[in-house]
Amino acid sequence: MYAVLSALGRIRSGTGGERGSATVEMALVAPILIFLLFGIVDMGLLFRDTLVLGTACREALRVACVGCSTAEISSRAVSAAETLVTASIGVQMSYRQTPADSWTTLSDTSDGTNSAPSGSQVRVTLAYPHTLIFGPIASMFGDNGSQTKTLHATMVARRE
Repeated sequence: MYAVLSALGRIRSGTGGERGSATVEMALVAPILIFLLFGIVDMGLLFRDTLVLGTACREALRVACVGCSTAEISSRAVSAAETLVTASIGVQMSYRQTPADSWTTLSDTSDGTNSAPSGSQVRVTLAYPHTLIFGPIASMFGDNGSQTKTLHATMVARRE
């Protein structure tokens, strides 16, 4: 009889029924916290790569504006993006003489400079496939299995 009354008293006071509730709560909250942590880290890496790509594009444009060859422009873009997988960086270079003109692909001349005439607009575009560390998990939630996001950086300036 005493055991029944003792158990009844614990139920009423709430001391016996909450045993292990912290473990259950942690089991419910931990996956959400881990999901958020990976998302924050992934966004930080994506933001870092975007900044590095923009800096590399600016460096390549600076070289293009002074008339360097397309090989030198590509080389400058790749060397400025040293924290990225440099083999994956795509470089496109073009120019136009007036804003009404269409963009023409930049090429080299016989004297080792690029083909953009002085005073024209030069455009450098870089593309980089950023690999998501969180991609496989995001694909479970309807991201179509995409584990890369292509980052783009485009800069335009006047050729000197």
